[in-house]
Amino acid sequence: MCAGAGRATIRHVRGASRLIALCALLVAIAVPAASAAPSRSMTTPDQWVAESVAAADAATSVHVTGAMTESGQHVSLDLRLVAGKGGSGRIVLGKQRIDIIRLGRFAYFHVGAAFWRQYGGAVAAGLFAGRWVKVSSSTPGFASFTSLTDMRRLFAGILTGHGTLSVGGTGTIAGRPAVGIVDTSKDGGTLWIASRGTPYPLRLTQTGGPGYISFDAWNAATRLAAPTSSIDLSKLKK
Repeated sequence: MCAGAGRATIRHVRGASRLIALCALLVAIAVPAASAAPSRSMTTPDQWVAESVAAADAATSVHVTGAMTESGQHVSLDLRLVAGKGGSGRIVLGKQRIDIIRLGRFAYFHVGAAFWRQYGGAVAAGLFAGRWVKVSSSTPGFASFTSLTDMRRLFAGILTGHGTLSVGGTGTIAGRPAVGIVDTSKDGGTLWIASRGTPYPLRLTQTGGPGYISFDAWNAATRLAAPTSSIDLSKLKK
């Protein structure tokens, strides 16, 4: 019975995880233009993005927040990521909150009964509700969630997949002067990059969209730790 619950949970969670994968396309409200001009020497949009990719790749940690509406459902995330180790935080799907911790090859999920009942059935709700569940970070159905805690993979997907770029002006993001680099493709948006100091990506926006994904607390000390107790889903499947 437990084995069946494990397989059912993975199968049903897969549908929700496809929604989470869309977080790589999260977008933000327009930022008012500022009078300060960029202080860096980059002049072309491709140079700005290349420098931003390099800055993100060299960073040790980052705080990622975002929100969007997809198919009428609100999606948000608040994650602290550590390069080469993993990350922790929460993802919200409508009224369902998913707490996640990933450490290397393993990930831990903590969600309520309503989530497990919807995506895994009554048996899964009884087994897992309110408890930490341990899975391999590559487990089908969970990988789309855990991929958001891979700092290098996240930024590689966000910052390198784009169409023709153009400089869209300057603005202020969380009090920091920034330059907006616009992806002019059909599904493009604007990447706001710090224009003073290290050119970290600060916010990703999509043209005409109400959502956002923001990046702050670059290189801040971040501690990751596994829960003190958890249910190992792989053992239930045996």
